[in-house]
Parts: sequence; structure tokens; C-alpha cells
Amino acid sequence: MAMNSNKILIITVIFAALIIGAAITYATMAARQGSSPGQAGQTVAGQVAVPDILKNCSEGDRCIVVDTTCSFCCQYVPINAAHEKLFDELFTNQCTGHSGTTCECFDLSSYPKCVDGQCAMIRFEDQPPR
Repeated sequence: MAMNSNKILIITVIFAALIIGAAITYATMAARQGSSPGQAGQTVAGQVAVPDILKNCSEGDRCIVVDTTCSFCCQYVPINAAHEKLFDELFTNQCTGHSGTTCECFDLSSYPKCVDGQCAMIRFEDQPPR
């Protein structure tokens, strides 16, 4: 019985890795063509396309905030912390060679949290008082 469970686990991990790899490849190709997934025809120069799969989460998962612009101009998106290295690879691939100014901005009005299976930004004032 344990042997079958191990095989299923290994197959599941391999399948998940394939899906994530395909998502990264798709996002990288979309960015090179000047658009991001779901925004066909819109040019998004200097911006990292973040696949929705990086936003997926389960209860207890930690979400983090990443900036999707190569110039760090406060285009924040929440992702699952487990996918931080994958986002870093996307950012490096899509922003290598970026030239131009960088922004110095900080948005402290919200924080990332897993809500209904997706990392989302929650405004601080939307929280009930303690």
C-alpha cells in the first residue's frame, strides 16, 4: 500500500512541476511578444507577466508581494511564497537588460493573504478591529 502511495506522490509532484514549467514558459513567451496572459494585444514593456498558477494557495500558505515592473514602480501582485524562486526566474528572464530609471515607492495600504484559493491583496481598513 505504501509503495502505491509513494508512486502517486511522485507522479503528482512531476505533474505539478510540468504545469509550473509550462506556465513559466508561456509567461516568458508572452512577455517577449509584448503582452501578458489575458491581455492579448496590449504592450506591457518592462513588466513581468505573472501566471495565475503562482497565485494559487491553500489555507495556511504564506502569500508575498512582488513588483511586476522591471523599474520597481509599485505594480504589486500577491503570489504564493512557495513560488518566489519561480517568480525570481521570470523576473530575471524578462528584466535582464532593462535600462531606465527605477521608482522609489511603497504602498503600505494592504497586505497579501490567501483568500478562496488565491493570494489577494487585503486593505488594512477592511480588517475587523481587534
